[in-house]
Amino acid sequence: MRKLTITFRLYVFCIFLLFLDAMYPWYMWENCVRPLTFVITALVSLFLGFTESGRFFVTRKHLLFTLFLFLSLFWNAIGGDGTLRSFSAKFLIWIYLLSLNSDSKQYVLQFITKWTACLVLVSLICYLLFFLDVLSINPTLISCNNNGYIHWNYYAFTVNAKPVYMHRFMGFFMEPGHVTMGIVPLILANGFDLKNKYVRILFICELFTLSLAGYVTLFVGYLLFHGSVRSLKPILGGIFFVSLLLYFADLAGFSDILDAFIWNRLEYRDGDIAGNNRVTAEFEKAYQSFIRSSEVWTGDIRIDITKYGGISGYKKYLVQNGIIGLSFTLLVYGFNYLMSFKYKVGAFTLILFMLLFQNAYPFWFCMMAMYILGCDNLKNGRAIYA
Repeated sequence: MRKLTITFRLYVFCIFLLFLDAMYPWYMWENCVRPLTFVITALVSLFLGFTESGRFFVTRKHLLFTLFLFLSLFWNAIGGDGTLRSFSAKFLIWIYLLSLNSDSKQYVLQFITKWTACLVLVSLICYLLFFLDVLSINPTLISCNNNGYIHWNYYAFTVNAKPVYMHRFMGFFMEPGHVTMGIVPLILANGFDLKNKYVRILFICELFTLSLAGYVTLFVGYLLFHGSVRSLKPILGGIFFVSLLLYFADLAGFSDILDAFIWNRLEYRDGDIAGNNRVTAEFEKAYQSFIRSSEVWTGDIRIDITKYGGISGYKKYLVQNGIIGLSFTLLVYGFNYLMSFKYKVGAFTLILFMLLFQNAYPFWFCMMAMYILGCDNLKNGRAIYA
């Protein structure tokens, strides 16, 4: 592996911060932490790229992926999903991350896995101790996105100020779904290796989010990575643990929360599973009109996404970027499998597509960074902390 210089250690730490920032931790709400971290990481990437190789760091091996990534990011930027400045910073950071050799990529993945697991474990312990009345913390009320999110901040963890959300574990991030978008790709980037103690910690913490998307992707991911007769024991153990968790939650009087976030979302309504509904009725009308228009190819920037509230999913992404933009993104995320045809890379890509189908944030840092690091790790068949 490369020599761990102070500059490279700073780069790895910045990558770790951007991974966390993508899940919107409370310390970056309504301030300049994220853009500042992007700028610093981009500058460090440029410095390392030029000083260590003496030239720009796009190699022939990564040229085609770089082209798809550039086109997709640029199309997203002009479609209103980000700015050209953020597009430029992300592009520089990801291309340098892509150019690292396998040993350096494994070091970055190892660092992120270890410290993310440590942080969410501390958060989960504090969360459980607080709600068991063992730990006393005086919270502060914080808000973000024009009061779209209002949380009680207990520093080690946050809870939504709205009672219906209150008891779902979300660490110190914005919502349980954000935790899922970070933790599930991180678990899979490590090959779902439950021999790795940090992966086990991440897996247990994800179970406490009561995220239906998290449960489904973890279940499918485990079957794809370890599907065999011998894998039945861990699967049955996981089902037993979740069942026990839900049972005690029901006994504790949280049955309304289980109904809202698990059982009701599994109902079949109007030709679809209720949990798949990520848009409002008003947006659905605009979407149906959009797909019958000529703008379906390029996206329609005239449709103001913000006025429809907290919507997400592929429909929102298609309205913003059109079929052309969606195709660029699919090429980015399908590239590593198409170039290798490795089974585990294909399984990893499929799970990422499942997550993106519901949330459609392909260029959140926690998604793209894990895609780059995870595909390299899975292609080489390495185990970390085995």
